[in-house]
Amino acid sequence: MAHVKQADLVKEIAGLVQQYRDGDPALVKFGMKCGITLDRHPVGAGIMHSPKLKQETFQIKDSAFRQNFQSDKDAFFAAFDRFVANGQFLAWSGKVPKEGQAAILKTLNEDHTRPTMQIEMICRKRGSESEQKLQMLFIGFGDDKEAAAYADQHAIYVM
Repeated sequence: MAHVKQADLVKEIAGLVQQYRDGDPALVKFGMKCGITLDRHPVGAGIMHSPKLKQETFQIKDSAFRQNFQSDKDAFFAAFDRFVANGQFLAWSGKVPKEGQAAILKTLNEDHTRPTMQIEMICRKRGSESEQKLQMLFIGFGDDKEAAAYADQHAIYVM
């Protein structure tokens, strides 16, 4: 079954996040809710940045992972960088497994063996009239071949 490779979109997201991290003044508004699972322990972030507001919250459930970093923020961005370093990505199709909504991540990441990233993002660059908005759930893979094999096995769950 055909599937859409998402590496370019994930690279674009990573670029916008890097602009935020660098404090790029061209990024007038940036908001993100992001949850990443690299194993059984999720990491999360909630960020809202605009000229009048700067709010960041980070949550790291894996204490062993967290201890390698000075802050929850550093740990989150390390997990983010690790996720986007995968070679290929597929996106969730929106189909819910027969086990129900709660089983989505467990099904997609094959019981915590594949990294996933759920992200809601909004941003506006200086000079732009409109905001970019995105809401996706990605599964990470080492390469195209691995992604294709997964898509063949889980065709109903990926687009």
